[in-house]
Amino acid sequence: MTAPDVPDPDEEVDRLAEEFVARVRRGEAPAVEAYAEAYPELADRIRRLFPMLALMEGVRGTDTGPRHP
Repeated sequence: MTAPDVPDPDEEVDRLAEEFVARVRRGEAPAVEAYAEAYPELADRIRRLFPMLALMEGVRGTDTGPRHP
């Protein structure tokens, strides 16, 4: 059992990911490395996940519907 004041790592990554995606959607370009440095205990997970989230948001943001040849 973990101490009540210590956040669950999965919950913390989820929270940070939601914040990161919200910033991307607002047109910001948050630095993955800044998050990794701020949360060194989660850095490996942040470095793997956040670039994929940014890519997915970028692709989603440029989708204009079906493409015709």
